[in-house]
Amino acid sequence: MINTTAAKRYAKSFLIVSSVKGIVEEVEEQLLVIKKAYLTEEKIRAFMINPRIPQKAKLGAIRKMLQGKVNPYVGYFMELLVRRHRFDLVPEIADWFDQLADAFRGVVRVQVRSYAPLSDAQRKQLETQITRIVKGQKIDLQVEQDKALMGGLWVKIGDTLIDGTVATKLKTLREKLFELTLS
Repeated sequence: MINTTAAKRYAKSFLIVSSVKGIVEEVEEQLLVIKKAYLTEEKIRAFMINPRIPQKAKLGAIRKMLQGKVNPYVGYFMELLVRRHRFDLVPEIADWFDQLADAFRGVVRVQVRSYAPLSDAQRKQLETQITRIVKGQKIDLQVEQDKALMGGLWVKIGDTLIDGTVATKLKTLREKLFELTLS
C-alpha cells in the first residue's frame, strides 16, 4: 500500500511537469517502454535495485542507457528515482502515469470480454451505452474474445466492473445451491 501511494504521487507529480511542458504523450510512451525493459531485463532490474551497488554507478548506467533515447525530463526523473532509492517503483509509476494521463486527456479505458466476437452493430451499441455511463467522455474500447466466459459480457470501465457472464452466473448459482444444501 505504501509503495502504491508513493508510485501514484510520483506519477501525479511527473504528470504535472509533463503537462506544463506539453510532453504528456511522449513521456507516457517512454515510461511504458522503460517499464517493459525493467520487467523483462532481469540483469538491468537486479543491477538497479541491488543495495550493494553504489548510487553513482546506477546513475551512470541510467544516463548511458537513456541519453539521447528519451526526453531529458524522463532521464532526470529516472535519476531522481535512483537517488531516492525508488527505482523499484518504475512499473507502478508507469501504470499510474498511464491512467492519470488518460484522465488528463478525458479518456476512459474500457475493457470488454465476450464469449463470441461482437458484430459492428453490437460494438456500436456498446460504445453508445458506455459513453452515456461515462457522461460523454472519450472512451478507449478494447474488446477481446474469451471462450471461458460461456456467454455474456465482462466490462471494466475504469475501476468499475460489470460482470454479466454466464460463467459468473453459474458460479453464483452453484454457491447458492451449496449454501442451501448446508442449511
